[in-house]
Amino acid sequence: MVSQIDPTGDSDEPMTNGHDISLGATTFQMLSETAAEEVYNVHVCLAELLRHFWLCFPATTSELRQKAAAINESLIRYGREMVAECGARHGDVFVSKP
Repeated sequence: MVSQIDPTGDSDEPMTNGHDISLGATTFQMLSETAAEEVYNVHVCLAELLRHFWLCFPATTSELRQKAAAINESLIRYGREMVAECGARHGDVFVSKP
């Protein structure tokens, strides 16, 4: 469920699994709960790919260079497919085009 009450009571912003997923209260509220969850999931997946990519640096071994190249390809593919698809459905306000 996307909209949960902030346990601290400090925020009226949307929460997902305890993580703030707001882009600003008025902007984010324009999305349905399902759409907000989809945008959030795309963000989480992209963040995880980026985390693994940056863990490859400094690329001091051939294995790290190969891993960075493979993750780079995954990032490009993810951008072309998932990010672009999500952006087409929900607009550039919520998803930047790659």
